[in-house]
Formats: sequence, C-alpha cells, structure tokens
Amino acid sequence: MWEPSPDERCGDMMKRRSIAVLAMAAVAVIAACSSSDKGGGGGGGGGGGGGGSMPNCPDAATVNSALGINVGGPSVTNNGIVRVCTYPPADGEGSAIVRFQSKSNSAAFATGRGGFTTSGQTTKDESGVGDEAYSSSLSGGGITINTLVARKGSLEILITSPASIDKEKALASTLLG
Repeated sequence: MWEPSPDERCGDMMKRRSIAVLAMAAVAVIAACSSSDKGGGGGGGGGGGGGGSMPNCPDAATVNSALGINVGGPSVTNNGIVRVCTYPPADGEGSAIVRFQSKSNSAAFATGRGGFTTSGQTTKDESGVGDEAYSSSLSGGGITINTLVARKGSLEILITSPASIDKEKALASTLLG
C-alpha cells in the first residue's frame, strides 16, 4: 500500500498549518473590528441593501457562484450592529467569511482599516465597489487568503476567502445593492 514520504507528509502539514494561521489572522482582524454591542437579528438567505439595514447572510449557492469556491451553509453570529456569516469548506479546503456592519461611516471605516495596519497587514485602495473600499492579502504555504472591505452609505461589508479580490468585489457589489 502506498504511503506518502516524510517530505510529502511534512508539506501537507505545513499547508494545513498555514491555512490555520491565515484563518486565525483573518478572525483576529474581524474580531478587532467587531462591535462589543450585543444584539439580535437572524441570518438566512438573501442580502442587499446599501442603506444601512442589516442584510441576511447570502446562501452558500450565492457565495459559491460568485467566488468560485465550494462552501457549505453559513453559521451566523449576530453582535448588535455586526453580523458575521462563516461558511465552512464543503470539500475540505477553503472557507469564506462575509461580515456586515451597519451604522458605519468614513471615520469608522478608516478605524477598521487601521486595525489591518496595526496587525502588520498592508492594505490597498480598491475602486468600483461601494463608496470606498480596500483589500488585504495574506499568503503562506502556497495559500493566499484575500480580504475585501467596502462601505456603501452606512453599511460596511468584509469578505475573506481564497477567491480573487475581483471576485470578492463582484460579490460585495451584489450584496451592497
């Protein structure tokens, strides 16, 4: 029976460890940017609305189609003005996070961007989505995780996934309405 060589096993472990480290870094940034205000609101299918109302989490089919990945249905966490939709990998690799924040403005958006910088991540201005947007990428072990953050009116959205920034921008545009 075939068994992977020690080098192959080590490479696979390093890839998994890199994915875990990248995921933890993304979660740390998301947590740093989250409100401490507790509150309700349910998740579900659908989305849209740049007017500041809290959209529901998009369903997995919408996320898969837009990002070109394969995730399962979202786990939803509501925290007052923040809703986090976490999509687990459906095939063992890749996952996605879609985070909505209502009651945002230019100052709050700049503060969130500062959280990326403080954690050592570089950001890049993005155009063509919302009133303002930026992106950040983390790479390690041959894996790249991209994050797009955009604001339209008082609604802010963050998308983190292994998909390209352009695909994340397309999903953000759809969800922001």
